[in-house]
Amino acid sequence: MSKGRVWNKGKHNGRGLSKKNIAAEVTDNKSQPAPAPEESFIPRIDTVKPMNRSNWVTRPARVVPKEPENT
Repeated sequence: MSKGRVWNKGKHNGRGLSKKNIAAEVTDNKSQPAPAPEESFIPRIDTVKPMNRSNWVTRPARVVPKEPENT
């Protein structure tokens, strides 16, 4: 089957995006200076805080009925 005659023609056929769209974006980015990235607050990985266990609920793992309900 030739490359132009495929059933999924809208999916770029494995060749990526078209060159003209990428070139237009590159020229737009060159005209304006890149904004400074904002540094988000990321807590340190090596600090461990204790878990809040005051609101935990304990439930039995398995409930066994004492009498069958089919009587």
